[in-house]
Amino acid sequence: YSDFKIKKNIFFKNYKISKFKQIKFFEDYKIKPNTKKILYVPQNVTHMFKSKYSFSSDYFYNEQKKICDFLINDIQDNFQVFFKMYNNLSQNFIESYYPIHPYIVDKIKSKKNFSFVEEKTIIEFIKKEKPSTIILDYISTPLWEVIKFPVNILIFNDNKFFKLNKNFLKLLKKRIYFFNNKKELKKIIHNLNFKKFDNKQNIKKFIL
Repeated sequence: YSDFKIKKNIFFKNYKISKFKQIKFFEDYKIKPNTKKILYVPQNVTHMFKSKYSFSSDYFYNEQKKICDFLINDIQDNFQVFFKMYNNLSQNFIESYYPIHPYIVDKIKSKKNFSFVEEKTIIEFIKKEKPSTIILDYISTPLWEVIKFPVNILIFNDNKFFKLNKNFLKLLKKRIYFFNNKKELKKIIHNLNFKKFDNKQNIKKFIL
């Protein structure tokens, strides 16, 4: 998704060694969001952790499908919806960790207002396309990258598996919309009102 690098492995192709780039969390990203553009960033399904510490694969995949079904079937045609995943994925990686990828490919066939992001990072994409709304599966790296953009951020509520610190959650809710299901996601999308989070000190506290 991002400028962060991981070690070369069998799942990635055309890998080039480059210097580690530290994300400039406190840089001001001044863009004028397009209210008709939405970005969804599906996370990979992990088999590495026990369900006590993470979503079970089946549960997580089913929730991803519900999000996709809403975006593909219920969003008005004048919206553009983008999907961002890891770059240069091998078929092996997709089959093992990204079942949502072929699901989306099949669903958006012949639909002109849906597409996959070609830009290498989320930041590059947002600067170019300027989406007004970004949907995430759960709290992870993409959140820390988009937090300074003047965009709506929606995150699937993962309290069933992750118990966030109450103070941290309170701070998050000042900036982020949480949804528990497809119905809530639909309601939020149709009634979006950007949550301002301009205080730089709070941003620093939020990230650190």
